[in-house]
Amino acid sequence: MAIDHLIDFENRSMSELTNTFLKNSSHFNSKNYLVTGGSSGIGKAVVLGLHSLGANVFIIDKDIAGDRLVCDDGNFIKFVKCDLSQDEDIRKMLNQIGNELVVVDGIINCAAEFPFSTLQDINIELWDRIHQVNLRACLLYT
Repeated sequence: MAIDHLIDFENRSMSELTNTFLKNSSHFNSKNYLVTGGSSGIGKAVVLGLHSLGANVFIIDKDIAGDRLVCDDGNFIKFVKCDLSQDEDIRKMLNQIGNELVVVDGIINCAAEFPFSTLQDINIELWDRIHQVNLRACLLYT
């Protein structure tokens, strides 16, 4: 039976439909997720959302503000300090998480370098850092 027979799509907003799905879903319960950039902004919202759905979450961030979100109330939030522009930090992060988890069920990439400047103002060091964090790091930890 298709789900559209169970939910009145025409008379409900997208946020209502999303909330209905998430509240009735045990998909995230006791699953393990890594969230890069999870100390603030969209990443923090993702961390709190996953945790509220029963997931275990590792915050991967260079900003130690993520440490304030740490908790263990049946499912956990843990913080791992990691500068994704540094290969050695990525290696240490993977070792730390590998020592605690057998399975990672998902990775949500919210960390990014995004300079507010013109292309003419970006030097090669900044260009390399943008690609290191936004692209290369994803390859290394996936």
